[in-house]
Amino acid sequence: MSSVTERERKSQDTLSFALQEKLGFEVDEAEEWLAHDKFVCVGGISHYEWLPAKARVSLDGSRYEIGTRKEDLEGLLALAKIIHPEAQNVDRVINFWDDHPRFSAKEEGEWIYIGANIEPTTDGFEREANSIYWAYDLALSAAIEDKIYEQMLEEKRYKSLIRQAENPPKGVRTVFFDRGFIERVKEASCTYEETDSEKIVTVDTLREFPLATYKTSISFAPGILVSNGETRELDGIGVQAYNGNPEVLIYDSDSHYDEKKEKWERWGFRLVLPIPGDLQLRTVEDLTSLSFAKLEFTDDDFKVVEEKEMEMRITVGDDLVRMMSEDGNFVLEIKKPACDRCKIPVWQFPYSSAPYIASSGESDFYSVNSSLGILRFLVDDDGKKKTYCGNCIDAVVDDYVKKNPFVSKPRATEVARRRLDEASYEGVEIWEDQVWHWGKKWEFLTKIEYERDGRKIMRHCGIPTLTDDGHFELNMHPHEYVAFRA
Repeated sequence: MSSVTERERKSQDTLSFALQEKLGFEVDEAEEWLAHDKFVCVGGISHYEWLPAKARVSLDGSRYEIGTRKEDLEGLLALAKIIHPEAQNVDRVINFWDDHPRFSAKEEGEWIYIGANIEPTTDGFEREANSIYWAYDLALSAAIEDKIYEQMLEEKRYKSLIRQAENPPKGVRTVFFDRGFIERVKEASCTYEETDSEKIVTVDTLREFPLATYKTSISFAPGILVSNGETRELDGIGVQAYNGNPEVLIYDSDSHYDEKKEKWERWGFRLVLPIPGDLQLRTVEDLTSLSFAKLEFTDDDFKVVEEKEMEMRITVGDDLVRMMSEDGNFVLEIKKPACDRCKIPVWQFPYSSAPYIASSGESDFYSVNSSLGILRFLVDDDGKKKTYCGNCIDAVVDDYVKKNPFVSKPRATEVARRRLDEASYEGVEIWEDQVWHWGKKWEFLTKIEYERDGRKIMRHCGIPTLTDDGHFELNMHPHEYVAFRA
């Protein structure tokens, strides 16, 4: 296989150099493309198999294509007919993007390629590479489900993917070249050093919390907001004073995806309490000296949609701040953010001494948040989110495991394996690093691996589940599907 000389390399685009030096692409035999046989695969769970694929970029860096052997695509579509009798042949994959201004497909020897022109820079590759992957993914889905481009646009699950493939979101990219960037992110997320002694807060009550400077602030506080007759339960209230201005800022926001509107909806509020010039705010208790506030509500685009000024009455207890407008139409209650087991406030949560990865060896039933240097372990308890510190999470897990023995990953996997064997799926493998605990049940991704002409192909076989109280569901594709070979 040919290699690029130093002189040739210097005359080429930076992308070509980066693809070879950092990602392992090589010049192909025809000396027309930089190619990689293991950079990407085609298929997935919804396509039933993962197929070996080839990624290639033109030597000038202006075009990126993904290719799969026609024989492998034909085998996958023949397999799909067992589940989807309407599945079409390879022609649907090739023709799906016909006359499209961005994507095109072609048959070249034993390969089927789909690709698009890209900006011939490393930044362009990182911004646009995923869109070519989705283009292949969508064409394969269309062949399996016997749909054309216009029909795919009518389905919610495909419409957004098509639009993202056609117009990659600005500012979004996949990091391929700056591997140091990824390592720096990992390092920053797993280590934390307290460098400013003023930020270390040792008080136990909300009343005593220092607000004398912007360097200490309350974060992740739960509470209740009542405005215009509507009540909201909040879990991320922040309180900060003297952040460039003599004022106290209280805020929170929330977002959720509206399936009917097919968009993210966002909501937020900001409550600003000016601090009079003759007052030095030292602790949360001093909030009782404030009586005027400016309120703003923001919408999906973070634009102010409602604002008003109010006279306020503020009361402060050890673990609760209550604010009410004089007319009673606005109420905000801020509770002390604390561990739901030992009750220490979040500003005292240990960081480096606590396990960081969301796994106790027994269960993966909690998530981890390390925002603002506060390491919190979050557990969904019957729809209510509970917060635990690093000193308590192991005990919380142990208590849960004692009450729900099937939450133990080794035991749950053993049960799943036995039930699969009993159902005559002995040859199906439980995918060890794809076993997940969601919503008080385990999900076990299963697979088989086989070879076609020396090429490894992996087939998804189903996702059996086991609840923490022992209820098992097989959820497997039929035996005919598992045994099928094309």
